[in-house]
Amino acid sequence: MSVAHRTLECPVFSQLLPKKSKSRAREHFGLPANESGQIVSEDIAVCKLCRSPVSAKSGTSSNLFGHLRLHHPLKFSEVSNKSKVVTATVQYSPFCAAVDESIDEPQPHSNMAVSESNQFNFVDNHRHKRQKFTTDFQRLDDQTSKRTTDSVTKFLVCIMQPYNLVDRKEFLNMVKVLNPRYSLPGRKHFTATAVPKLYNEVRDKIRQELSLINKDTISVTTDCWTSIANTPYITITVHFITLEWALKSACLACAHFDDDHNGKNMLKF
Repeated sequence: MSVAHRTLECPVFSQLLPKKSKSRAREHFGLPANESGQIVSEDIAVCKLCRSPVSAKSGTSSNLFGHLRLHHPLKFSEVSNKSKVVTATVQYSPFCAAVDESIDEPQPHSNMAVSESNQFNFVDNHRHKRQKFTTDFQRLDDQTSKRTTDSVTKFLVCIMQPYNLVDRKEFLNMVKVLNPRYSLPGRKHFTATAVPKLYNEVRDKIRQELSLINKDTISVTTDCWTSIANTPYITITVHFITLEWALKSACLACAHFDDDHNGKNMLKF
């Protein structure tokens, strides 16, 4: 990463004014202005999220997108999905080379002066250059997306989470932060496709493993209980030792059991 030794100074301001622009990135930036509403600099845009100054000479928004991508990835994902400029770049130039773009970034130890009226004067000590690839805006390939969805499915099943978790705002935000390029399927996909598919795979795996075991070394246990919702259940579990002498257990069934919990009815089941 190359560093250009140039200081970005932001004049003292008391408010941020919007600038008319078609760029979605401008929604999160404002022009510094004094108390009377007069703009003090049109070459600098101040981030409304972190109050950091970003160079915006000639009205360009490239640096604004870069700032959001580095420091506010969730907001960057939102504006890039809505931006016609970004969509056109991905649609018509999927094979273009990397774009070398200069971006002003606030440093963790940037000098900050506070006036008597609590106005801020930001000084950016460094200017970083990095490369931005068009793949940053593209969706994941099918194979990677499938592996990610399978991982979410196992998460729901193994710790017994409700299906509606994938529709909750907090969970969706977490997924976007972890990988903004991943599109999480809705609840119906997990109930109708993902979980039944995982069930069939696990069932076939257990059948294959039991077919290799001596039937005399297999034990079966069962248990009946009533839930706090007063719903009766029965569970059947198989226990066996593998050819590598590893003790394993597998749940074969967990079903509604409305009859009396006695040996005669359990035998019929």
